[in-house]
Amino acid sequence: MRLLKGKGIAVIFDKENINTLTEQGEMMLTLMGTLAQNEVESTSKNVKLGIKMKMKRGELMGFNGCLRITVPFFIVGASESCI
Repeated sequence: MRLLKGKGIAVIFDKENINTLTEQGEMMLTLMGTLAQNEVESTSKNVKLGIKMKMKRGELMGFNGCLRITVPFFIVGASESCI
C-alpha cells in the first residue's frame, strides 16, 4: 500500500468507504488490519487449547471414521465401535 501511495495511486474500498491516500483511510485500514490480526491470533490460541484438551481426554483428532484393513486371519486397525 505504501508503495502505491508513494506513486500517488489510491486504493479505494467502496464498501468500507476507505481511500488509502487520505490520513483517515490509512488509519482505518491499519486499524482493520490490527483487528484482523488479533482475531487470527485468538482463533489460533483457541484451536491449540482445544487440541490439548482433546489429547488429555484421549480423543481422536482428524478422521473419525472407521479404518478396517482385513488380512487373512487378522483384522488390523479396527476400533471396537466398528466391529
